[in-house]
Amino acid sequence: GRGLAKDLNEPNLITTDMGGTSFDVGLILDGEPVTAAETIIERQIVAIPTVEIVTVGAGGGSIAKVDELGILRVGPESMGAVPGPACYGRGGTTPTVTDADVVLGYIDPEHFLGGRMEISKDTAVQSIKQIGNRLSMNVIEAAAAIYKIVNARMADLIRRATVERGHDPRDFVMAAFGGCGPTHSTGYGPEIGMRRIVVPSSATVFSAFGIGRSDLKHTWVRSFAHALRDERGSLITGTLPGINSTVSELLEEARIRLKRDGISPENAMMSFSA
Repeated sequence: GRGLAKDLNEPNLITTDMGGTSFDVGLILDGEPVTAAETIIERQIVAIPTVEIVTVGAGGGSIAKVDELGILRVGPESMGAVPGPACYGRGGTTPTVTDADVVLGYIDPEHFLGGRMEISKDTAVQSIKQIGNRLSMNVIEAAAAIYKIVNARMADLIRRATVERGHDPRDFVMAAFGGCGPTHSTGYGPEIGMRRIVVPSSATVFSAFGIGRSDLKHTWVRSFAHALRDERGSLITGTLPGINSTVSELLEEARIRLKRDGISPENAMMSFSA
């Protein structure tokens, strides 16, 4: 995302990644990713700075269903890739967002995956009919309702990542990627007032492309416990040389590792913090 923002000469960028099971949103602010001081992994708070990503269960495989109150809901459950949406023809019959996209014509069965994967519109129609019958809608109306609901959920998530944190979405450009992001970006983008939506040419594999494009980064940490001043408030001699010695040791470790990685010194950047 940061690389794309630089290429576009747009310092503020909203990254939206809609895949098969989830929708992930991140921010590039003034050219740098917004980070969080801590994150939650498996319900445990981990005090490690990370790129801040907010997520909701909304993707191409998200299941559409009518609950016991007669309300149409989409997600967070997903059919995943196997058996996947009904249109895949892999045994799934449950209606999903992708099936709705096929019914509405947003996905062309004849050109899915560049024509390398055959999908069935008839199967998609049959799955969406299950929703239509429950809600007394025709198949197009049911598919449109699914499309609108999932887009609204994603737009709400973008508001949480921007408006609720003091950012105006109109100050940002939005990047849409992932397997479904470009298909739905014209649904959730205008709803939050985006002035520009960018679809990278590598949209479907943009996250993988990001790993390949990212800089190689190593971090070394060393504790240096030392009083800076004595009881009279005077600076203790030897503190600065001790810090410099520790930094020099870390620097040497870094040089050895970079040499092992095949990176020349002129292509490396060192930064220090305490």
